[in-house]
Amino acid sequence: MVEEGENDNVALIREVMEETGIKIEVGNKLGTWQFLRRRDGTIVSATNYLALPDPQQEEYTQIRLSTEHSAFSWFAPHAIYDLPVKDPSFLVALGLTTDKSLLS
Repeated sequence: MVEEGENDNVALIREVMEETGIKIEVGNKLGTWQFLRRRDGTIVSATNYLALPDPQQEEYTQIRLSTEHSAFSWFAPHAIYDLPVKDPSFLVALGLTTDKSLLS
């Protein structure tokens, strides 16, 4: 959530740190999409950004998840196609295909 006085980049850096303990550098905006939050019927706008681990942070073995999350996982780049994504348009923004049949 973007707090008053923050821009998207500052909010993303803060949120990732609060929720995982990981310092990141924010890259390009990949796209914005909307979805209906079922619990209250609110339409939510979400923006995907490319984010990379901050090279100044020496290790990422001590991930500390906030209570908002129950698990996390590292995965190889090619495994992105096996993830359950709500909006695959960010794959196109990364220069990847969304047609899994082309990957065989």
